Amino acid sequence: MLKNKKIENIVRRVLREFSNDKKYRISEIKYFSPNGIKKVPNGHQIQKAGFIKECVENSKKFKVGNNQYFINENFNIIEDFSINERSVHPNQYGLSDYRGGMIIFSTEVNSLDVSENKIYNFLMKKIKSLKNRLFSKSKLSKVINTFNSTEKKLGDSVVDDYIGAFSIGNFFSGRYIGDNEKVFDESSLSIEINGISTNGLMYLAEEIAKEFDQETVLVKDLNVNKIYLMNQERGGDYDISNLNQKSV
Repeated sequence: MLKNKKIENIVRRVLREFSNDKKYRISEIKYFSPNGIKKVPNGHQIQKAGFIKECVENSKKFKVGNNQYFINENFNIIEDFSINERSVHPNQYGLSDYRGGMIIFSTEVNSLDVSENKIYNFLMKKIKSLKNRLFSKSKLSKVINTFNSTEKKLGDSVVDDYIGAFSIGNFFSGRYIGDNEKVFDESSLSIEINGISTNGLMYLAEEIAKEFDQETVLVKDLNVNKIYLMNQERGGDYDISNLNQKSV
């Protein structure tokens, strides 16, 4: 309990530091309604209680603990369910300190138009979406390798995390309607990352959004048991000042 409280205090401090920084835009989802309702509906207490229960049940529909892929001492991604500690790279920081989290997104391109030509935009999105579906594992592996091999900065802070274990699949069986009526459900692709901090999770979500041309990705942070929406805008303009506020 004390450890989780300490992590949450660190998150709040980071948010205060970046509240005026326009490089980030991330918001906490307080009510995880399968219908995307942002506030408790007006009405009888029974109706309100039913809404809260529905949100709680929906938030439990993340399947965690999948453990499919590991990074070995030669920085290679391996699939071995009988993995032992000696085979995992020794520099995977914090695997015992952080729980990591999950990032849910679509392989269908959902980015801003790159041209005024509607036909060109339509064709480009279809081609990119096909590539995302066919090469999702290799694209995610590339993002992870880059994460592990380069210096990572979140504002003025250095993200000193290393991904040593991850899983790819459909790990969210619930439903949520996000920005621009974007639907996250059982068809959405998920990546679960073990042993990275909240900062590392934010950074990785940003990189995945860029790689898969997503305006919005859904983030389940197991470190503080919170759910976020991260919205990507062209030019990398973000604002995380709304995170941990009373309303979304």
